[in-house]
Formats: sequence, structure tokens, C-alpha cells
Amino acid sequence: MRILLALVTLTLTAAAADRFTGWQSCATSGCHGGGKGDDQVLTWKKLDPHSRAYGILIAERSKRMAEALGIGDAAKSAQCTVCHSPMQSAAPEKIVPSLKYPNLGVSCETCHNPAEGWLRFHTRPDITHAQRVAAGLRDLDSTYQRANSCVGCHANLSAELAKAGHPTLRFELARQLAELPPHWKDFDATQSANAWLTSQATLLRELAWQAEKGNAQTERIDALQWILRDTPLGADLLPADRAPRPLRAAADRLAKAASATRWNERKTKAQFARFVELAPQVRDAAAPVAFSRAEVLTPALRAMVFGLGPSAMEKTKSSLASLDLAIRSQAIFDPKRYAETVTELANAVRNPVPAKSESAVSKDKRILP
Repeated sequence: MRILLALVTLTLTAAAADRFTGWQSCATSGCHGGGKGDDQVLTWKKLDPHSRAYGILIAERSKRMAEALGIGDAAKSAQCTVCHSPMQSAAPEKIVPSLKYPNLGVSCETCHNPAEGWLRFHTRPDITHAQRVAAGLRDLDSTYQRANSCVGCHANLSAELAKAGHPTLRFELARQLAELPPHWKDFDATQSANAWLTSQATLLRELAWQAEKGNAQTERIDALQWILRDTPLGADLLPADRAPRPLRAAADRLAKAASATRWNERKTKAQFARFVELAPQVRDAAAPVAFSRAEVLTPALRAMVFGLGPSAMEKTKSSLASLDLAIRSQAIFDPKRYAETVTELANAVRNPVPAKSESAVSKDKRILP
């Protein structure tokens, strides 16, 4: 009877209560504002860049963009706050009266959904994960679900915003999970390839969706198809042409399949070797194509190295830094040097050699500012 009553309560709660309660409702010392292991809110506030996303809107660059767009104050425009400070874009009736001012930045409920319906009982041991989800908590258990939660703001850039000077968006979940200060269960680095493949498939899906609406980013779509079709799953599931609607559906199927796939060291090494062999196709391509391919190949290589463990990461630190520098700007991109750096990376993974010296790193920084 008690379980039945709990289920009825959860159902009614989910139907009636879907308002934002604010990060403050999560921050008591007995919940997520406590000591080690219960310090998720403190980690978010102090270390996570998402908490500072609103601040970008009051920076000088955003003011210039707002002027170009003719929208007045970027910090008050839904066109900007929808990603940089989502609670500001919510209707007033979607925020509980006790929260006097909507949270600034990207706070807890941006990722976990409005908390009113599930806040009071989501830590109870007698409540299942399925019941929490039924009450409105967003399910983030799988890589596919995590990627879907992030990709909207990390991939969808309108042509209007790009023209106004918004930086190019790059979405790659393996690096984010590895490098963001975690307020979740520790990320299993051996599954970095899973996170990379799932997130890049969702990115391709979003770009195909934008193409359907007339914002076709052809070079980015081609580059993603090029690299994803070099994976066994991608070769099976992705079409060779870029017709937006079937490509969008195929990319979503790939994302779901990738999320369900477990990786081991043998598979990760084999995929890393295949990606290394793509470097000549970057070196020999026409300038815009070469740069777009390097933009997707670099995070792919990094994700495979993540999956090979801390030793591989330590040995390749210098080469990975050089690859990152190489794709900072198309204007200074050197495809020949890029391919050489990929070879250096592969050699570092294969051989127990020391990392590149500080002087060599400095030299790379001068060549690829």
C-alpha cells in the first residue's frame, strides 16, 4: 500500500509541479551543499564554468554582438539568455514564488529539469530512479541522454549569431566529462570513445536539423560524416550523401547505438590507429576542407588517448596541445605540420618516450599561435 501511495503521489506531483526552485533549494548542508561527497553545489559555484555563463553576456564582445543584432542588452535578450542564463527566459509562472530572482548562469535545473516535482524525495532510498524520472527529473544515466541534454546549446548556432561574431561552437562530450570539475559519479575514462562517438553523432544530427531549416553548414557536416563513417558503427549506419532529413535520422540511430556500446583497450587502440591514418586526408585536402577535417579529427584522437589511460595522456600531452593550437584559426592552419604532429602523437602512444621539452612546446606556440 505504501508503494502504491508513493506512485500515486509521484504521478500527481509530476503532473502538477514543474516549476524551477533555484540552486538555493539544493544547497543546504544536508543535501548538495555539504562536505565531500555532498558538495555538488559548491563544486558548481566555485569551479564549473557553467555557473559563470551569464557573465559572458555582460562582456564587451557580447555588447558588440548585441549591437550588431539590434537586440539591445544581451543579458536581457532571450536570444542569448536561452543558453547563457536559461531561467531568465522562463515564464514567471514557471518559477516558485519563494525564488525572488531567477538564477543567473546555467544552474542545476538547466540540466536536471525543474525540481519542484521531485526535489523533496529524490534522495530517498525507497524511491527508484524510474520514479524520479516519472516525477520530472531528467534521466542522465546514458551517454545518449547526457549528449542530448548538452547539445542544444553547445551545437545550435544560428547564422545570424555567427554573422554577428559569436564564436564557433564545438561540442565533444568526452573532453567535457574528463576535464570539467565533476559533481557526478566519476566518469569512466575507458569509455571516452563511447562519449566521443555518441556526442559527435548527436552533433551531426543537430547540424542536419539546421540544414533542414536552411542553415546548411556544409563543410562541418561533410567533416563529421567523413570521420564518423571511419568507425565501424558509422560505416554501417550513416549514409554517404548529406540529404538533411535521412541524415538526421541516421545520425540519431548512430548516437543511440554508440551510447550502448562498451569499449575496451583493444578496440580503442584499433580506432586510434584508424584515425591516425586519416592525417594524410587532412594534409592533402583543399584549405577549407582540410581545416574542417582537422577540427573533428583532433577531438577524436584526444578521446581515444583518454580511453587508453593516464600514461598515454601524459606521454601525448605536448602533441595534443599542438593539435589544439593548430585548429585555433583557419588563417594560420598548416595542414602539413598538422599531419606531422598526428604522426608524433601516434609515436608517443606507441613508444615509452618522454614528453616534448618546454622549448619545443614554446616553438610550437610560436608557429601556431
